[in-house]
Amino acid sequence: MRLEARGFNRALRHPTEILFPEPITGGFVCAATVSLLYSFANVEVSFSLEIRDFLLLYFFAGIR
Repeated sequence: MRLEARGFNRALRHPTEILFPEPITGGFVCAATVSLLYSFANVEVSFSLEIRDFLLLYFFAGIR
């Protein structure tokens, strides 16, 4: 997803050079894809939340 986000950011470069961080763009692309799948193909996508707490711990431990 990160490579797609990087390419998406480069393609949408605005003259004022406002760039969104790649994780934000990747999240938007993922949300849009899941929404389109649900709307047009009636496919429900679910994400496992079991590892979420573990990853959040690493995320907040990395912020100083």
